Amino acid sequence: MEYEFRVSAINISGVGEPSATSEFVFARDPKKPPGKVIDLKVTGSTYNHLSLSWTKPKEAKGEQDEAKGYFVEIRPAESTEWNRCNTNAIIMTSYTVKGLKSMAMYWVRVIAVNEGGAGEPQELNNYILAMPPPVRPKFTDARIKTFMIVKAGNSERFTINYVASPWPEVIWLKDSIPVTKRVTVSNAEGRSQILIPSAERSDSGIYTIVVKNIVGQETFSVEIRVTDEPKPPGPVELEENVPGTVTITWVASPDEKRDDRLHYMVSKRDSVKQSWHTVADGIFNNRFTACNIMPGREYQFRVYAKNDMGQSAPSESPKWFIAEKKEKYIINLPESKPCNLEGPPKFLVPLKLHSAPQGYECYMSCAVRGNPKPHVTWYHNNININTDTNYYITNTCGVCSMLILMVGSKDTGEYKVIAENPLGRAECSTKMTVRE
Repeated sequence: MEYEFRVSAINISGVGEPSATSEFVFARDPKKPPGKVIDLKVTGSTYNHLSLSWTKPKEAKGEQDEAKGYFVEIRPAESTEWNRCNTNAIIMTSYTVKGLKSMAMYWVRVIAVNEGGAGEPQELNNYILAMPPPVRPKFTDARIKTFMIVKAGNSERFTINYVASPWPEVIWLKDSIPVTKRVTVSNAEGRSQILIPSAERSDSGIYTIVVKNIVGQETFSVEIRVTDEPKPPGPVELEENVPGTVTITWVASPDEKRDDRLHYMVSKRDSVKQSWHTVADGIFNNRFTACNIMPGREYQFRVYAKNDMGQSAPSESPKWFIAEKKEKYIINLPESKPCNLEGPPKFLVPLKLHSAPQGYECYMSCAVRGNPKPHVTWYHNNININTDTNYYITNTCGVCSMLILMVGSKDTGEYKVIAENPLGRAECSTKMTVRE
């Protein structure tokens, strides 16, 4: 049944005029408060807000009636008082709490209400942290350099991007030791950068970034090599050990000891062609033997030091000239006598010890004499390598040469050269070590 109401004021003088009539209302039984919300969960979070969702409470006749709205309350972990987030009840079954303190801990609960009052609060099973969902650190750059060359005196920056949640701790190391104040480290959200001002050779090393949080950690290393154009080699000398060849030797560049990637290049010019051309490159020692040197021509050689930044000015050799021998014309020939020039093999220049960096070329040579021309066989750890395609072997004018195109750890060991002809046999050997 519907009812309407009006109100009159009364005093000792009597009853006043009644008020305007109210709207019609239905007479109904008192309402029961609603039950607890169902399936309360976190649907999203950042460092300053939290999103929640839940399901409407079930109705139970005579015990709990339908929910008409909801209040969300939070309590900082260090406090005992609950704070209501919304002033008026909301009808949606989701809510975003804003204004949280980054990385702070909070307890959260939701209360359903209706005309009968507030139901029992439903809390999350555990406290929440004001942060995005946990993410293990991960580097996001598609390609990251693992090796960088820096010219001495220049500044160099190295930047790396990552994702991680919560905010991670970022540490930079140089050769496994924390970087000094000379290296400037700049960190921003999702990015870290190091700056080396006016780089020096002592700044060369392995730089490692360690990014770690409560979920895990990730590391990445880059080798930074600070170098400069090398200084030229010292004086160049020439000598003939085998006819038709000339051996070039030089004093090492002053930069050789502190730059393990430094090597040498040799160029040649003769009096006929009058132009310089390269005869050898990638030489990691201070000696090279040039072949096909012809009598009657004047030769000159240049030696350059080279590294990752470029090449030095040349060091020039003295001029090399061997007069062409011409036999005099003799009318009256003396009686010819048999001349035996045969002889067993004999090494004039033995093999030298070698130490080569991994991944580069290595050149070995020796000089042998014998008549008839001896047959030369190369051995590595007593295994014949004459037909092994990993080695380039030549025998020109008695100069026996062997080139390893790309040195690897397997090339360590003993190398032996055996020269044989019908009159005898000779051998010489050396050892090679491979630097990593």
